[in-house]
Amino acid sequence: MQYTIISEPAKNLWYPMWREKDQEAWKHFTSQGEVVSCSTKPQAQEYIDKWSKTFPVLVISRPYLNSIGLSASQVNALTDEDMARIAETIAKTYPDFEKRVRINVKAYLLK
Repeated sequence: MQYTIISEPAKNLWYPMWREKDQEAWKHFTSQGEVVSCSTKPQAQEYIDKWSKTFPVLVISRPYLNSIGLSASQVNALTDEDMARIAETIAKTYPDFEKRVRINVKAYLLK
């Protein structure tokens, strides 16, 4: 995902925008069907920062493997390719991940 800010000087507005990396066209953020605009560039940047912030669910790293009981020599024996294959294998064990995310988000929104 890529982000930018487009200004409209005549209206003194700033528009936070986004696009997928393989797309050419920028898209407006919308809220309840309305295009999101900000009165200052820093406000537009704050909006982008809020939307682009990630919340990692699962990260596989060498320190993590060591923290769960693998010895340093075992961890050191793994190549980057091994680590990538391990991550791919783990990801395949969660085929309904997006469904679970939607269910949990909806539960929080009902509170």
